Amino acid sequence: MRNIVVVTKEDVTLEMLKGYVIIQSGYWNDEPTLNQGVIEEGNKAIYLAVDNNFDLDYEPNELVELSKKIGFQPKSIIDIHISNSEKSEELAEKIAEDIIGKWGGIVDRE
Repeated sequence: MRNIVVVTKEDVTLEMLKGYVIIQSGYWNDEPTLNQGVIEEGNKAIYLAVDNNFDLDYEPNELVELSKKIGFQPKSIIDIHISNSEKSEELAEKIAEDIIGKWGGIVDRE
């Protein structure tokens, strides 16, 4: 499974992401081992999760470099897992752009 990582300018809470997923006609999987949003369009599917603990994903020096590169202190990481079904990557790119429009940020492609 591939991922797209969106680093946001605003602090995005779990409840905010849950609401976003519902607005996108998706649903939230509350199982403790999953705890992620699911958005499907036909046979395309993506899974969304939010994390506000950058220590797990970035070393301190990487976070400083990322902040310099993007021009702001990142607040949240939204991880978009892309299913293997055909054209799911297109759905993921569309949702990533929509999230950036809503909460600011960038796709961290590194």
